[in-house]
Amino acid sequence: GLAVNGSTVAMVDRENSLWIAQAGAGLVRLIGGGSWTKFPGIDGVAFDRIEVIETDGQGGAWLGSGHKLIHARRAAKGWAMEPISLPGESEVNGLTRDPGGRLWIATLMGTLMKLEPGAVNATAVPILGHRTANIHHLMLDSSRRLWLARSSDVLRIDPPYGQAVNVLDVRSTWSAECAAGEYWIGAGTNEDRKLPTLYRIKDGQVQGFGFANGLLDGPVRSIACAPDGEHVVT
Repeated sequence: GLAVNGSTVAMVDRENSLWIAQAGAGLVRLIGGGSWTKFPGIDGVAFDRIEVIETDGQGGAWLGSGHKLIHARRAAKGWAMEPISLPGESEVNGLTRDPGGRLWIATLMGTLMKLEPGAVNATAVPILGHRTANIHHLMLDSSRRLWLARSSDVLRIDPPYGQAVNVLDVRSTWSAECAAGEYWIGAGTNEDRKLPTLYRIKDGQVQGFGFANGLLDGPVRSIACAPDGEHVVT
């Protein structure tokens, strides 16, 4: 099994295999029948700190591990672990893949990058019109728009990914689209219990939830959508 120690991230790939990364325990892949594959690491360094996992659409995965981006892909014999060159030294904090196969990468220090299919080097994408801020979460919605949950605000970047639009002025931690056109934003502070820590955005209207509603009295660290698309779990 997988030892319990520290934070955990998980992902389901196109083959319905479950990938799990856990601090101090490494990376494993659970396939049907309860069979585990454990990945030792790359260049002699163990996978002891993987922050994000994203499917590559081909049965493999993209891994954000500290300052590294790693592609875990199928090889002739087992699996190949390929490091991808990133500009700068910032920690990878968000990954999402668009329908064209392009991988979008966000760093904790506020850099947004893209990796074209087949490329071995990622390129930086300017966030036009806004100052740099830490990016805590990156999401691609059903309209192929990028959402950046940042330490100072929530930004949306529409195709062809030029000017960024300010959606909400709040220190945000997470974003999710639980139904087409309905977005949920998690906030990271609620020190006086007066400000909402969860926001719902639909049809241009913003609704906040927090201690005043009797719902939340602390920061939202993540958001998951229920199968019915009408409820969220934080």
